[in-house]
Amino acid sequence: ERVYNIISSSPSRQWKLTDVADHIFMSTSTLKRKLAEEGTSFSDIYLSARMNQAAKLLRIGNHNVNAVALKCGYDSTSYFIQCFKKYFKTTPSTFIKMANH
Repeated sequence: ERVYNIISSSPSRQWKLTDVADHIFMSTSTLKRKLAEEGTSFSDIYLSARMNQAAKLLRIGNHNVNAVALKCGYDSTSYFIQCFKKYFKTTPSTFIKMANH
């Protein structure tokens, strides 16, 4: 949960495992091990935090897909859409339409 919160606090930042480990005063190997014990990984948490932030921004409706991609740390809108679709099983534009109904 701490890792998720750290990433969520600044989703546009390109977080690395070492950054988060340093932030919580833990070695990278210890952090990896603890996450594995919880049945997850840094990359899973990183993706989850970014995608949940994206969904939140899309629900609010003040941002277009390009802006949301940038705010969530994606330099490429097409890659963001690909990740979003894989994570939520729908495109951002369809997600927006569903959120507005």
